Amino acid sequence: MSGRVRVVAATAASLCVVAAIAVLVWSAVATSSARVSASTQAESFFAAGTIALDSPTSQRQFLFDTTDLYPGQSVEGCVDLAYTGSIPGTIRLFASPVSSSGLDEFIELEVAISTSPGGCDGAAGRRTVFAGGLDRFWRTHDSYGTGLTVGESVEAGSDLALWARAVLDDDNAAQGLTIDFSMLVEVRP
Repeated sequence: MSGRVRVVAATAASLCVVAAIAVLVWSAVATSSARVSASTQAESFFAAGTIALDSPTSQRQFLFDTTDLYPGQSVEGCVDLAYTGSIPGTIRLFASPVSSSGLDEFIELEVAISTSPGGCDGAAGRRTVFAGGLDRFWRTHDSYGTGLTVGESVEAGSDLALWARAVLDDDNAAQGLTIDFSMLVEVRP
């Protein structure tokens, strides 16, 4: 083989190698571009749910505001509650003393709930959720975290009646004592 044929054959072989490399590079770039162009972009969206507890009756009806209690006297209060939130919630009741000279030790408290139609107007379906001393109630239920659960996983449109009754013990040591306290109903998810 002459030197000229060898040069032409070597040149042709080199061109084939360069062409093959070019095809591989172009193929890699095209594949990479195809991968990039195959990705999609989607919008993200967040919306917070609502938590709402309404009372169609006056909340003052649930509060006790009584003077000159005598032994065995019973005082009752009730409030209708309607949960109108968009996400399930847990309803809890808790209390704390504002000021006291010790009467809380002589008051027996009963708390009940009812989910039956009629709310505060009916006694059907009433279920006691606490019975004991008023002082014990707020020592164990003094914040939402330790509150008395009166509604668990409550859905929108749920109604319940929260009823409470307090009775003064027959004990001479209770004479002249007072208690001022607050009770709070709160709902959280």
